[in-house]
Amino acid sequence: MFRYYSLAHRLPALYAAVALDPDTKLKYFELEWAEHPDWIALAKTKSQNLWESEYRSLPQYIDTTPESLASSSLLPSINRLSEPSNSSLLAPDDTLARWKQKKRARLTHDAIDQFDRFQITEEVEEVSDILLYWAARLKNPRWTQLSHIALEIHSIAAMSAEVERVFSR
Repeated sequence: MFRYYSLAHRLPALYAAVALDPDTKLKYFELEWAEHPDWIALAKTKSQNLWESEYRSLPQYIDTTPESLASSSLLPSINRLSEPSNSSLLAPDDTLARWKQKKRARLTHDAIDQFDRFQITEEVEEVSDILLYWAARLKNPRWTQLSHIALEIHSIAAMSAEVERVFSR
């Protein structure tokens, strides 16, 4: 078992997947690996570094019009994740609503970044579908950037060739 944990550092997305799960977050590592503080520190560092190097610099406002989402390479099936009853997609000519969304994005930018804020936020709801959970937050200026990394990571197939290669050595 130790062999697998020692190889996990090569794939920071493994750590980030746990860190971006609303039911586990980084607390999972603290509980499960209490006797290995070096593993805990590594998991935190790897997931934080992935966030900071790849996603933190994304704009806080993302155009969520149907046309924009359809052409987005972020997640080809994003429209499947948005149910019509819950959808708050803006009509292309709704300039006031877009202006308000951009303004909210600017106002929600504060000293604590989205990754850190997510780690300390207590969830009040049971999350049954993690992709729907993050897709719903994609349009919220408070979580736009973090939603991107979460959707990309949690959209990775459970068994990918890269994971197989790393753990088959």
